[in-house]
Amino acid sequence: MSTASTRSTASGSKTGGRLRPKVFTYALGVWVLTVVLAIANAGFRETIIAPSTSELLAHQLSTVTLIVLIALLSYAYFTRWAFEHTRAELVGVGVLWLGLTVAFEFLFGHYVAGNSWSSILEQYDLLAGYVWIFIPLTVLVAPLVFGYYLRG
Repeated sequence: MSTASTRSTASGSKTGGRLRPKVFTYALGVWVLTVVLAIANAGFRETIIAPSTSELLAHQLSTVTLIVLIALLSYAYFTRWAFEHTRAELVGVGVLWLGLTVAFEFLFGHYVAGNSWSSILEQYDLLAGYVWIFIPLTVLVAPLVFGYYLRG
């Protein structure tokens, strides 16, 4: 039997490889906090960073800042506050966060913020120096990294 299917939950029971709905409910709450951090980060970028630097450098600095914020929140949640998760649950949380993040980026960015589809896609162009692709990658791997590999 694999380690992922036999890890104990905080209550001491085995999950038997089943995905527990509460895992995704709590994960959704953490993702909402991530959105709040992302919006605050964007405000910081536009008011503090962007006026004194190029748009590209502001994008890059803001992306790195958000990656650090996501990592800190993930670390705090998965190593300090959360109950234990199976590896399958952590992969599921990462996929959930990825889907929500990309959907939010495109739908909010286009329909609420009024950005064109091409300007949203431009943020993913590594060859042009844009590094936003690392945000979806971070939310995808953060649950597994912090909830499985780094959990003490």
